[in-house]
Amino acid sequence: MHLCTCEIAVAGDLRNTVIRGGHDPVTFPEVSILKFLHGEAAVTNVEVCGEVDRDPGEEKARLISKYPGQAVETLFPGTKPPMETEVRGYKQPSKTGKKASGRGEATPFNPVTG
Repeated sequence: MHLCTCEIAVAGDLRNTVIRGGHDPVTFPEVSILKFLHGEAAVTNVEVCGEVDRDPGEEKARLISKYPGQAVETLFPGTKPPMETEVRGYKQPSKTGKKASGRGEATPFNPVTG
């Protein structure tokens, strides 16, 4: 499951933004919850920054503990919820090529611009 950085305009208010950076990333399914709660256009600059090994059922339970259960159930119904866990089109940087920052970190990927 991809971990992402993003910028969130709280309740769609561009003057009140929260940045979820690499120190506190969100999961890709969490991006959907944030868009549902704050508005589709309120979540921007989504970039893959890592991965976590978690199945959809575990992720749903984590999201319910953090966000309104009705919102989570609306987007991810059932005990084995249909859930996109990875950003489409993202290709992990080659381990044989140069490292992005010298620390072995993944190169950020923006699903809008590639």
